[in-house]
Amino acid sequence: MTCVSNILEPKDPSDVKDYLIDWTDVLTAEGETAIASSVWSPSNPAGLLPADGSPPSGSPAMSYIDGLRTVLWVTGGTAGVIYELTNTIVTAGAIPRTHQRTIVVPCQQR
Repeated sequence: MTCVSNILEPKDPSDVKDYLIDWTDVLTAEGETAIASSVWSPSNPAGLLPADGSPPSGSPAMSYIDGLRTVLWVTGGTAGVIYELTNTIVTAGAIPRTHQRTIVVPCQQR
């Protein structure tokens, strides 16, 4: 799934879904070529939980870096609630830069 805007497609409470942020445009504009670290903050409000996904071998089970994209697998949530997930990255350049983006995930029963 590509994040065109910061509001993503709805998630059913029983779904285990992956959400990603593509940092290509941001990093390319700065001449950066890699992400050194990616941290996802707990959902706001609380309710979406990290879930085991299918990351590449050697990556954390719930979130990972895929080139210039960061991915988080989530489960849970309550129908009718709109959640925010915030991702903070640090670039791998000689002068590391920090960037933060928040995505909005509506939760609805399907």
